[in-house]
Amino acid sequence: MNAAKPKPDLKWKVIQVTAVAAILLVAYMLYTSVRETLLTLGRMARHSQCKTVAMALHQYYDDYNTFPPAVVRNEQGQPFHSWRVLLSPYLDVHSDHPSEYSYSHAWDSERNTTAHLGYIPAEGTLCFLAVTGPQTAWSPDGPMAISDMTDGLSETVLAIGLPEARVPWTEPTDLVLEGKTLTLRGEPIALNGVFFVLMADGSVRFYPEGLPDGFIPAAFTPAAGDATPPYKSAMAIG
Repeated sequence: MNAAKPKPDLKWKVIQVTAVAAILLVAYMLYTSVRETLLTLGRMARHSQCKTVAMALHQYYDDYNTFPPAVVRNEQGQPFHSWRVLLSPYLDVHSDHPSEYSYSHAWDSERNTTAHLGYIPAEGTLCFLAVTGPQTAWSPDGPMAISDMTDGLSETVLAIGLPEARVPWTEPTDLVLEGKTLTLRGEPIALNGVFFVLMADGSVRFYPEGLPDGFIPAAFTPAAGDATPPYKSAMAIG
């Protein structure tokens, strides 16, 4: 006895469902590919901006034989400028309009809050913060020289790029190292997020899933005799 043949309309429905499934699969694959490409391009752009800041820090060093102080204070000891604005002369080469920031006025003065700031790397998407505190590269004792970093430049962090940390470029506020905790404005920050880390040798490390075990405090204490965990690059750019 012969098996019953499928009805023509049932065959057509099977073809339609198969075609729709194939289209959805292709669309998903395209979406995944485009999304990954955009994420990679975004990481590459931020990596480039981190390198720009690292280069500016070393240009500052070449001129002053130390890295910048974390905070410039006025005669009353009040925070007046951040280390970031001290890099303006080295960053403004990337801008058609040099910074109009005034070092004779406080960072939050009317004069400076309305001033054009020239080139600010990754403004609004990536915030560059120093890690301050005793025994760090940004010690309250004063600016640090390379000769003070006895653990090695490749073992010492100069700054961290944090997505959307929301600290204005000119504000003299940075991260503080407290034991194995990093705080911002007195509150611990999550260590399992995305980090772009600027090392003292000028290299940039990308940690997409947080800082590894053993990184804190070793990477932030340039003369403590400890070493940072081996770095395995998570992106195919140097």
